[in-house]
Amino acid sequence: MTRWLKWLLCHLLPRHRRDDVLGDLEESHRARALRLGDAAARRMLAREVAALLMWRIGAGLGARGGARHEAAVPRGSWTGGGDMGADLLRDLHFGARALARRPGFTVMAVAILGLGIGAPATVLTLVNRIFLHAPAEVVEPHRLFRVYRTWAPGQGGASVQPADYLYYRQSANTLAGLAAYGGGSCVGSYATGAGEADQLTGLFVSDNFFDVLGVRPRLGRFFTADENAEAGTHPVAVLSDGFWRRALGADPDAVGGTISINGIPFTVVGVAPAAFQGVSPLQPVPDAWLPIAMFGALTREGDTAWWERLPDSRSNWLTLVGRLAPGVTFEAAEANLVALSGALAYEGRNEEEGLMVSREVLYHPAQAMDL
Repeated sequence: MTRWLKWLLCHLLPRHRRDDVLGDLEESHRARALRLGDAAARRMLAREVAALLMWRIGAGLGARGGARHEAAVPRGSWTGGGDMGADLLRDLHFGARALARRPGFTVMAVAILGLGIGAPATVLTLVNRIFLHAPAEVVEPHRLFRVYRTWAPGQGGASVQPADYLYYRQSANTLAGLAAYGGGSCVGSYATGAGEADQLTGLFVSDNFFDVLGVRPRLGRFFTADENAEAGTHPVAVLSDGFWRRALGADPDAVGGTISINGIPFTVVGVAPAAFQGVSPLQPVPDAWLPIAMFGALTREGDTAWWERLPDSRSNWLTLVGRLAPGVTFEAAEANLVALSGALAYEGRNEEEGLMVSREVLYHPAQAMDL
């Protein structure tokens, strides 16, 4: 800006805002000159100076005409608007103009603030869901624990075969129950009687899966022992509340009806409660829970190797979840299961194979403290 224009502005502007406004005008003028050219920048600067001149003239007239009113209302009073409100509005106006002059910086600042606020909010939501609240519908989750198969000492945990699961379930005397689940969230296709068809995710579970967790059905029932006793013989399903509503319109008569999964008609025997999130809040809730015995019919097309005990097989796929019997400590249950693992013998069994019983947190840290 020219010297005479700066002199004019110095006489127009209030002393306590002079440096801020002059700096703002100079920075705006330089940015416009680079972007639009000198001529356009000068025209826009002239309009701003004219607006300031009109504002100053109007402020002077208002001051002379409103002296009595100003004396009647103390400066700074909340009823009169005071200096604090005016300064706040001027600061907001100045900040908005400064951000508008640098859109790239503004976008970056907003993005950084969004990440800075969003990331902690997401983490705190997960922490709250996993650690601070007991899972809905699950009874005494702190008394649940996991059981893994180990291939050798110190080699961590692995899944077990169906035959081994039955052995531990029938032999352990320190547990109120031992359940199994596996198959990931197997993706298949489904079709309803109304002709609707889409993808479906399923989880294969033992007949006592819901009983061990302490869950009760919303509608119908859960599985019975005979529905998991022989491979491929009982095509039944328990639906999640979300799938029941989405695919079947929350029809209460859906229990007892059929739904086709991968071309096989399954009888719907029950619907799980809406709040039930499975064994981990970090895993998606499947659309349906299916008997372990139906795994081969849906995924292996007649192959029975998954059902039989195979020496040195590393294709095991079941994860075990146990519940302590009343009055039994975790250490006692661990000793019982490890002893059963040492006594398990079959042709071709790896001598280094063992069992690991883990206090791994299924839901919240109360498990480690209360066991």
